[in-house]
Amino acid sequence: MTEAKRIPEYEPPSVLFPYKKMGQSASGIACDTTNGKFGPFAGQLFVGDQTFSTVMRVDLEQVQGHYQGACFPFLEGFGSGTLGVEMTPQGALFVGGTNRGWGSRGNKPFAVERVDWTGKVPFEIRTMRLLPEGFRLTFTEPVDRKAAADLASYNMQTYTYVFQSSYGSPEVDHTEPTLKEATRSEPPQYTVRWLRLVAAGLATALLIIGWVVGRLQLDSPTIAKGVICFGVTVASIALFMGACGPDRRLREAWLICARFLSCRERPLVALSPSANATLIALAVLSYLILVTRALSVPDDPRRDDQGAYLEVAQEIRSSGGLTTLASDLFTGTFREANRHPLYIAVLSTVPDYRSGRWQAAVIGLITLIVLTVLIGKRYSWSVGGIFAVLLATNEMFLEGTTRTVCEGLMVLWGGLLWWWLGHDAWSGTAMPDSAAGESLPSLRKSVRLAAVTGALCGLLWLTKGTGLLITVATIAALLIVHRRAPRQGFAVVMLLATTFLLVGSPLIVRNLQRFGEPFYNVNTFLLFTERFEDLEPLVESGRSSREIGMEYLSTASPGALVRRFVHGLVWEAFIGLRSLGPAYWGDARVLWGTAYLLVIPLGWGPPVTISQRATLLLWVGLCWPLFGWYVPIAAGDRFVAPLLPALLCVVAVGISRIVARSA
Repeated sequence: MTEAKRIPEYEPPSVLFPYKKMGQSASGIACDTTNGKFGPFAGQLFVGDQTFSTVMRVDLEQVQGHYQGACFPFLEGFGSGTLGVEMTPQGALFVGGTNRGWGSRGNKPFAVERVDWTGKVPFEIRTMRLLPEGFRLTFTEPVDRKAAADLASYNMQTYTYVFQSSYGSPEVDHTEPTLKEATRSEPPQYTVRWLRLVAAGLATALLIIGWVVGRLQLDSPTIAKGVICFGVTVASIALFMGACGPDRRLREAWLICARFLSCRERPLVALSPSANATLIALAVLSYLILVTRALSVPDDPRRDDQGAYLEVAQEIRSSGGLTTLASDLFTGTFREANRHPLYIAVLSTVPDYRSGRWQAAVIGLITLIVLTVLIGKRYSWSVGGIFAVLLATNEMFLEGTTRTVCEGLMVLWGGLLWWWLGHDAWSGTAMPDSAAGESLPSLRKSVRLAAVTGALCGLLWLTKGTGLLITVATIAALLIVHRRAPRQGFAVVMLLATTFLLVGSPLIVRNLQRFGEPFYNVNTFLLFTERFEDLEPLVESGRSSREIGMEYLSTASPGALVRRFVHGLVWEAFIGLRSLGPAYWGDARVLWGTAYLLVIPLGWGPPVTISQRATLLLWVGLCWPLFGWYVPIAAGDRFVAPLLPALLCVVAVGISRIVARSA
């Protein structure tokens, strides 16, 4: 920095490669933007050296507007002098070499070589960061506490080079710093205090859950209710003991959790192409068998609004079909105020119960195939196969695709939206953030992302009112992702909202003309009552949902509001976990959902992008309490249909890592 102070135009180098120790002729540079497909070095640089025929690794950080970092040996033994390096989106590093006119350790005149990660995590220093009192090293694997504290494990020398116009420089200003202390990072005291509070809070919450579940009327109480009540009781006792335990135990628990979560950096399982194809084929075959069996069993058309959908679809078919529906929407004469028009339009092509059920099954098959292919191409075909099995055997998905209801379409739109938010459009050209290993998208790519995202949100809302919640949560997630570029984030959100309004314009125009509210839905009134029978009097009163809501909140006691909220949260948590489980398990599906919940942290990282993680968190965070509040009126798995593909995809990534670790 001495030269930088003397020469204002001079930008100091981020890294100096020690001459003849790391290399002699640094060459091509490639950045790992594959989100973990090339190992545990996401966001770092790989630099070739022509003379030594090697590839070096560089970790950078930005401090006060300047980049600084550290370099590490990575690979040696290439056939020729390393010149160009290129990282593919699939996680392969191509190295081109030559020794023409310049000698190299690799004696071949030229070479093109490919480097793939084997899946085994090497024990390496991942990052080296400068602190005021020393250095902080992070490793790719957990470090033994005793070895980390042993000063004999470390050796350090310092020197620099002369900044001069002539070629090269000798090493100058040699020193050997005295190492005084080395410690392995432990959770600070304030973290321990938070751990106590969290443990006590979770224990209390689990006791409440156990009490509420004990009062629920379930299909299979001897299995689900008994296991849940026993499990939450044991977990509550363990958490209370942990909350009152010594600091050392809490720190050990924290490190165990950290080691468990470190599995997120492990590779995904890589099955053979034939095994992947077999897995996907079995999933499709299972879906066809389960659907055929379900369709052969008579169902009550009055269940889950099936009869209401059929009635409106038959009216549309008899009055002129889709063109008449479009005209009625834009003129405000379409009367249906509960069920949104997109699925009704699809059902109106075959508006009888038997054909409608088969149509729903076809939509489900298309959804299964499309999402499996997209996820397989994005992550890996092994993850796609696991996802296909989870979705094809899922009880909620099978029910939604064997009835005349809109949930099959909701799963399709929700899955496409989730997949699109992890699209390559998020791979920007800016320097990756050193902590997250991901970068903001360029403005042009953000525009494309926002337009498609808005269209998918619009299709969700045209299918069901839940789409509005999904849209609001998605907008919030995009603002979080663009928090370092607020202007770009604002432009993205405005374009998303514009596209959403354009796609949803038929229903918005109808709502404005007929009800005076752009996002009117009669079910909104049910948020402010505890009996479904009150809906008709509330609608006939002619008051707005805001007026009814203010009256409800002013007349209900605080205790009643808290009881409704807590009971709804617990019940909706049970429903959410149950909705993840496979068919024919009844309420005991919650056991599968609980197991999946434990697997989700392993899938909560690359290749699932930060935009997908933020979106899913906000989806769940917004839908869970709102659906919970709605519980006194109606409750069921179908409300969380658009979240199902995202949750099962994360579970599939976690299962893939578990299988890879076991193998």
